[in-house]
Amino acid sequence: MKKILFIFILINLVSCKKNKIEYSKQDILEKVKEGDTIPEIPEIAEIGHWYQPEIMQQDEIEKDGGKNDYQYTLTNSDLLDTDLKNLKIHSIKIVRNYYKFLIRINVPFNYDKIIVKIVHRNGNEDIFKYSEKEMQNIIK
Repeated sequence: MKKILFIFILINLVSCKKNKIEYSKQDILEKVKEGDTIPEIPEIAEIGHWYQPEIMQQDEIEKDGGKNDYQYTLTNSDLLDTDLKNLKIHSIKIVRNYYKFLIRINVPFNYDKIIVKIVHRNGNEDIFKYSEKEMQNIIK
């Protein structure tokens, strides 16, 4: 089940039209058919390892005026559901890794905000938004 979920996450991540990444959706599907291991995206795999959510999603939110927002959503993570006091700290850890991934695949990288959205099992959502200036402080 985790392998299938991971496949869908990777397909979602590499199917974005504007993102450039070493592995295409077709490459991943061919590797799965051949029984090969799926190429891992280190930054995303690290987030998955830490938080083990049921679903991880990446979205580029297009806005009028040039700069877009990037949103990373984690759904139903046991750790994030039980450690509600430290969600801000966890969101910083998540956004740091996601930012490294975005810098690597987007040239030039131009954004307005990076959003970390945490969806809990009880239906509640926590949303953390980081501007370019805030990201500069986080990655120091």
